[in-house]
Amino acid sequence: MLKKYSSKSCVSLNVLLEGGGNSHVTFIPRTGSGSVFYTDNEKIQKGLEKHPKFGKLFIEEKMNEQKEQKPASTTAPQSEPKTEGGVKELEFAVVEDAKDYIADKFGVSRSKLRTKAECEAAAEANGIKINWKA
Repeated sequence: MLKKYSSKSCVSLNVLLEGGGNSHVTFIPRTGSGSVFYTDNEKIQKGLEKHPKFGKLFIEEKMNEQKEQKPASTTAPQSEPKTEGGVKELEFAVVEDAKDYIADKFGVSRSKLRTKAECEAAAEANGIKINWKA
């Protein structure tokens, strides 16, 4: 189930996951002030709710069942990935969109995704082919 977490400031933190490991979570800044983070990943949700700053630095906001959708984002592909011979194909207009998608989806460090070639290599390592819009 999709959950929404919000803060009065811009938040970026590491979350311990069940079964070991951790994940870096970056809230998206909102116009005016504060930031927000949406996720349907249960491990990240549990990690956020067990975080020592939960309830102080950030909170969970209740969402209406009707409006339970991910927010429109420029980082997600415009359509469902096409599959060609077991390889998914995604289309991006700029490097920043591809970088955000790869970093969020596969946990690749953004600092390792500076160019189109680096984004393509990281995507290929995760079974995705990137097509660039003109």
